[in-house]
Amino acid sequence: MSELTEFEICKRIAEIEGIGYSISRDMVTFKPCGWPETYNPLTDDGLITNLIFKHEVNVDHYSGVVYIDSDYTGRPPVAKVSFDGLEGMKKAVCLVIIEANK
Repeated sequence: MSELTEFEICKRIAEIEGIGYSISRDMVTFKPCGWPETYNPLTDDGLITNLIFKHEVNVDHYSGVVYIDSDYTGRPPVAKVSFDGLEGMKKAVCLVIIEANK
């Protein structure tokens, strides 16, 4: 997977989640009323936690790997990304969700 910018990651996750957005110069912003002005799972701990549970993302802090299992036992993961540190983990979660939804 080519290296995505923070903007591209936020935009792609919003599309996967079915969230209407408008593009600003430096961030993806929500269209619906009542939502926060900016949408950034890379900086919003609550949002990244919700994405982890919703997409059944596995985070292995010991080996530094984030992955989504296949539906069949014994098959390799649908998507797998290595990470380093908390910020890297958030990005890896987003990238594995993007990869699994191609």
